[in-house]
Amino acid sequence: MNAYEHSAQIARVCELLENGKAKAALKRLSPLYKADEDNLEVVYLVLDALAELELHDQTQTVILRAIKRQPQEAELWGRLVHFYLDQKDSEQALKVLNKASAALPEHYELSRLKAFVYSRQGNREAMHDQLEVLIAAHPEHTHDLLIERAELYRTLALEPKNGEAQVKDALGFSALAVVPLQKAAADITRAINHQVDDWHLYFKRAGFHKLLLDFDAAIVDYDQALRHLDTEGEDFREFLIQERDGCLNGGRNGREAFANSLREGMPSADNGELSMVDYMSNNLMDTLADQYTDNNGNIVELLETVSDDPDEALALSVAQDIIKQAREPNSDYQPVDACEFPRSERAFCDKVEKALTAQGFTSLGDFEPVGARPMLGKRALVRIFLSEDSSICAAAARFSPLKPALWVWLIMVLLRQWKPHHFVQLESVTTAGHFLITSNSGSVSPFTDLPRNIDALNMAPNTKLPELVAAHQERLQTEQADWVDYQNLDGVLDYQETLRLAKNAHRESIGFVTEDELNSLLGKQYDKFAEPVRKYLRLLTHR
Repeated sequence: MNAYEHSAQIARVCELLENGKAKAALKRLSPLYKADEDNLEVVYLVLDALAELELHDQTQTVILRAIKRQPQEAELWGRLVHFYLDQKDSEQALKVLNKASAALPEHYELSRLKAFVYSRQGNREAMHDQLEVLIAAHPEHTHDLLIERAELYRTLALEPKNGEAQVKDALGFSALAVVPLQKAAADITRAINHQVDDWHLYFKRAGFHKLLLDFDAAIVDYDQALRHLDTEGEDFREFLIQERDGCLNGGRNGREAFANSLREGMPSADNGELSMVDYMSNNLMDTLADQYTDNNGNIVELLETVSDDPDEALALSVAQDIIKQAREPNSDYQPVDACEFPRSERAFCDKVEKALTAQGFTSLGDFEPVGARPMLGKRALVRIFLSEDSSICAAAARFSPLKPALWVWLIMVLLRQWKPHHFVQLESVTTAGHFLITSNSGSVSPFTDLPRNIDALNMAPNTKLPELVAAHQERLQTEQADWVDYQNLDGVLDYQETLRLAKNAHRESIGFVTEDELNSLLGKQYDKFAEPVRKYLRLLTHR
């Protein structure tokens, strides 16, 4: 075979390997290899084909034979080392390197490879010392070797030793050893001392500071990176600013940004109601996002606990809804056109308006509590009223249950969501901040434990409107207090916010739910679900 034919064969073999046809490539290589076992180009192609075909014994044989014939070829030694590393035999890989040092003493690339093998063995000290010797012998490579060692330390941090200090990432996926991360940061600092104007180094060190949860130090390094940014690095300026800003507030800004990106993919109730499946999926995603933002580090534990068990998923969803009672967002009432809502909701509000107008009330308009959409899983129409003397505000709404999936029916029973609620609530507040509430909610809500400054009377759902108003007015007269003049819509909404904050603070103070409330909430399912619900309350709130 002449030189031209040989080159053509080699080109065809390379093409076959690139197209994943290793077996065909090996067939073409076989005569070339037998004709000249010392041709390294052919040897390396044979090794590539054997590796692709996972013919380990033949791979080992070819490498050993080639090393025996050409012991001065460093790449052959390196291939044998990686062969043993791929077989997860780092001890044998180290023995190969020790033999190689006899044939190629103080070879730069093989010495670097030895440090890598030490790191694969988890031998931090040997890895460190190996590269330190190499730095002394090759000062011209100090910068690259320090960065290389820092990255090896990053990998070593993923395998903490028993009893050593650790940090846990916000997702809870891994615990990182502190000492390797500190040594990595120290190596980057040494590299910076050699090249103080290299912005990449400040960026790298900022990353290690973030892993160590030292966000203040990370901010300093991001500022230095921005200060030393060169022309070629200008495209990274926006990214660096984003990373820096994410470190503010102890890293919470960055976690919030990531959590919000998770929420962006959640089904929205903006354009119609959610199915119960979507609602529960949102519940879970929202919880994971909150856990990440708060840096609780138990996301993995949550996912592993829930797994694919419907009962566990149900217990988690109940716990989430209990917590939502304590973390109710600002309702953010926005004016709406009632025609945008179902006829049944409009008809109920019209019926209430007719009855309340006869009692001297005036409608302040139709609104949607936009802030409550995620909790309700849908849009809701609320009509707000004010009494003639402005001492009583009232709200009317018709809430319908979400559509359940087959296995999710129980959640509706547990949360009393199996039928529509025709809800009317009257509120007054004293100048001393004591709220008097009368509603027709009956026993719909199990959350009956209220702050001392809230006195609520929950009458039966079928109570007539005149009776509801009469009951509230009688309570006003009995109290003998100075009642606030709401004056207008702004006054009503301001006191609604005061009421929300008081309820939220009280829920937090009692551990989110009392035992009586949990019993009422779970009903006949109490024995089965009480402990799992408590478990998730602890996980979600770190109590």
